[in-house]
Amino acid sequence: MGRVHLELHEYARAEEALLRSLEVLRNDARLWQNIGQAQFFRGRLQAAEVSYYRALSLAGPEHAPSISSDLAGLLESRRQYAKAAGILREAVARLGAGQVRARMLANLGVLQWRLKERVEAAAQLRQALGEMESAVGPHHPDVAAVLERYQAVLRQSGRKAEAAAASQRAAAIRSGFARHGNDRQTSIDWRDLK
Repeated sequence: MGRVHLELHEYARAEEALLRSLEVLRNDARLWQNIGQAQFFRGRLQAAEVSYYRALSLAGPEHAPSISSDLAGLLESRRQYAKAAGILREAVARLGAGQVRARMLANLGVLQWRLKERVEAAAQLRQALGEMESAVGPHHPDVAAVLERYQAVLRQSGRKAEAAAASQRAAAIRSGFARHGNDRQTSIDWRDLK
């Protein structure tokens, strides 16, 4: 029930239901992560941070990356960029190549840019782009997301031609998927999905 409330953006109800679940599932990492998410979206950042750390202490290798990402996002929102980058570096070191790791590398690249580690940020985003393309192919929306971050770093670094090329490529990927999704507020009849 708590997860349903999270999906519906009913964060107070989500937190209440999830906290009641602790009576039975006190040592469940995913439950603590969901509690942290509800708290985060309610603006209860201190409580969310405690919940995320609790989740990490209980997590196995299959759940630790997503919990680390959530925690890093919270720390970034509090402008604790170095701490967030450290969490992502640890998580990335434990992951094999793939889509999840590529997302984390992209997030790490953005944090490095904010920490004024300009060269490292560009290299991290370049690596994230290559890894994402290998994992999901060159025309996936996740590739577009990495390209958008990469082009911002390129533009701010004065590499305008490369930034423009990355931006155009991201826009082409996005437009290719816009007709398949609900981006233009259109509805798709199930018969059209054959």
